[in-house]
Order: sequence, then structure tokens, then C-alpha cells
Amino acid sequence: MDGPTCVASVATPEGGRSTSRLSASKLGSALVMVVAVMTLLPLSAAAVGNASVPTRWSTVTAQSPTTWPGGYFVTMSCLSSTACFSSGNTTASRVDSAFVERWNGSGWRLSSLGRHKAMEAGGISCTSTKNCVMVGGTAFNGSSTVGIEHFNGTSWHEISQTSGGGFLSDVVCRSKSWCLAVGWHVTANQARTNVVSELWNGSTWRSLRVPSSSMARTTLLEISCISETNCLATGQAFPAANYPRALFSEHWNGSKWSIVKIPTPKDGSKKVVAIPNDLSCPTSSRCVAVGYWYPVLSGRAPLFPMAEVWNGSAWKQLTLSSSIRSHFQLFSDVSCVAATECWIVGEGYASDSGPTAAAAYWNGSSFTLGSVVRPGVNSELDAVHCVARANCLALGSLVKTYGAKPKVLGERDAAP
Repeated sequence: MDGPTCVASVATPEGGRSTSRLSASKLGSALVMVVAVMTLLPLSAAAVGNASVPTRWSTVTAQSPTTWPGGYFVTMSCLSSTACFSSGNTTASRVDSAFVERWNGSGWRLSSLGRHKAMEAGGISCTSTKNCVMVGGTAFNGSSTVGIEHFNGTSWHEISQTSGGGFLSDVVCRSKSWCLAVGWHVTANQARTNVVSELWNGSTWRSLRVPSSSMARTTLLEISCISETNCLATGQAFPAANYPRALFSEHWNGSKWSIVKIPTPKDGSKKVVAIPNDLSCPTSSRCVAVGYWYPVLSGRAPLFPMAEVWNGSAWKQLTLSSSIRSHFQLFSDVSCVAATECWIVGEGYASDSGPTAAAAYWNGSSFTLGSVVRPGVNSELDAVHCVARANCLALGSLVKTYGAKPKVLGERDAAP
């Protein structure tokens, strides 16, 4: 099997939950969490079609939470090159606590949350600087409570609870009166994990009927919408024993959810775990889902990046070049501004010292590697959002020196 030769310690997940953007940072002690925000400056350009795309990233200012012994960013929502919000979680004593950072065009600053500052953050979606929704929840493997926070331009506060329970992993908002969230719920006897979805009408949340797979555990982790009547979501389906874990996908047509087939990477006869980390749909006939997969082994398992492409009617697994497989061990996030203009971020292993941040541009047929600033011994990128081909922000993490406390770092891409 062709692919990266490096390996990482992979811990057996406990219970029915696999949070997407936990990515490999929670898979083993070999991965140290750091935060990086990246700006892509046109210091170096690569030809893509008839235009050039800047491939060199540079750092920008970002704040680390005061309680940051480690953690990760979940996702990012940008309205323009001067207005972005990103959700994330700090990790202490195996407990995740949500935080939000806001980009003002020159730097990232922490934004105080309301009641649910102790919840674990899922996705965030903004339709204006006065309307952002962040979803998440508390606890897992048993009773759980959905957490939803709203930003009104001045402060964050709790909004109406959903009619159901569980954990909401991601959300898309198209207006103040329309948001669609996805996630999962563990039954009272913990025998099953079922998919959940909630629809916001401006005043209340309504639980939707969502089909689950025939497996004991089914989750939806990511969602992307072209319109209020055209959304795709990705997740996992797996048995009570947790392995193997197949990809799972559903489509929303404005009135109901339906299951659509999505291929899972294969490794001969070995069982595999496939983890979708993000989903971006720039058009009705193009969506790109990214993540990673690994074979189920008794010891150390190699990680492999994964990408799936939606053509409007079906998913197809994207064949990755040897160059991409040698630079990435996983894809963390993707942002597409057009069907043939996507940035993907993640991490790879340059040596045994730890993970290294990585970024690549996809033009619909091939990849161009980005030149990422790595001002430390360990780094990774968790989230990216582009408002134009050469106007992106990416967030991740950084450890400057061995034994040092992780720091939040920022990088950005700006058009000339």
C-alpha cells in the first residue's frame, strides 16, 4: 500500500462518539495541540489554470485562551476579509470547554461566551456581524445536553433549547430565521446512537426526522448548504464494538433528509476507521468532503488523508497523488469558493519530532502545495475559510520549543 511511512499512536475511541475536528490531536500522545492562524500572502505564486494562486502563508496575531493547556479549533465562519468567527475547545483533564475567537482584519481576539462557556463547541455559522450561532453540547456516552449560543453583535447568550437531546456537531445559517444543525443522540440504554437534526425558524428549534443507518451507531458530523432546500451532511456508521467505521452521508431537500451512498477507503481485508473532518459545497453539483482514515491494528497505525467529491448526484473518492500523501497524514478542513477553487489544510509528519502544519490548493483536478510557516517544533492547522481564491484564514496550533506550552498562532492569505 502506497502512502506515508510515518505512524502515530491511535487510541481506541470510547463510546459512540467521534468528533470530527478532534482529528488526530486526540488519537495519541505523539500529537501535541497548538493553534495557528494563517494568512496566505502572494509572496510566491503557483499557476492554476489561467491565473496564479499565492502559495506562501504568513502569520498574523492571535490570542490563546488563558486556560489553554491544549485544545483545537472546530470550524470557522467568515463574512469578509475583516470579519470572521471561529469556534474551538480548550482541553484540560480530558474535559473540553468552548471558546470563540473573532477576526477584525488585523488579528484574532477572544470573545466571551454566555452560559455555555463550559460546553464543548461544535460548528459556528454567521450571516452578519450581528448574527452568529454556535452549537455543541455537554457530556457524551450517556445523558447529554445540547448547547446553543447566539451572538447579537455585542455579546453571546444562550438561545432556545432544542426539543431533543444529544450533541449538535455542526450548523449552517442562511438568515436570522433559518439554521439547520446536525449531530447525534445516544439512547437512554446506550444501545444505539442515532442521527439528529434541528431546524431554526427564528424563534424556536424543531427536531426533524432523520434516517439512521442499520448499524448500532450513526452520527452526522459536518453540514454544508447551497440553499435552504439543498444541503449535504457527512458522518459515520459503525457497530456497537466501534470498529470498523464507515462513512455516512445524507441529503436535505428542504422537507426531508435521505441517505446517500458515500464510499469508504479500503485497505485490503483490514478493517478501517474513516473520519470526515469537514465539508464544503460551493455549487449544487460540487461538494468536497475531507478527513482521514486508518486501518484497525493492534498497535501503531498509519494515518492517511481522505477526500470525497460530490457531483450533484453521487459521491466519489478522490485519488490522492503521492506528493499529497507524503505531505499530509490527515486533512482537517476545506473551504471552496468555486467548484474548482478549494483550499485544504491539515497536518503531516516531517520527522519523528511531531506534526507539521500543511496546506494545499485544489483546482478540481490537481493539488498545489502551500508554503506554510511553521515557527516551532510542532504545528497543525484545524480550520480554514476563504472569501476568495486568494483571501483565506486558517487556524491551528503551535509549540515553539520542546516542553513549551502550546500557543495560538494565526496565518492568512490576502490577494495582491
